[in-house]
Amino acid sequence: MYSLEFRAWIGHKDDVDVDEPVEFFSKDFESLQKAKLVINGNDCIQWDEGEYNGEYLTISFKHNPKIFDETGKLVSECKITDWDDYEFDWIDG
Repeated sequence: MYSLEFRAWIGHKDDVDVDEPVEFFSKDFESLQKAKLVINGNDCIQWDEGEYNGEYLTISFKHNPKIFDETGKLVSECKITDWDDYEFDWIDG
């Protein structure tokens, strides 16, 4: 089991105010690959559970998204790899 954890603004990236506070999100997955695919190169995703089901979330990279295994060990972190083109990728650790 893997847990994806990240912080995000509620709303589409074209509509959010980045000066507003971010919310914490977490979701469990059966595989590391499935957890990574949630973000998969997109900084704005549509959430599919809980209070914000159906809402767009804009990922905050002030606190990089992370994936932990069932023991709580950090296994991957999503980091900005190119600030000019705003590209990011999962870095396994």
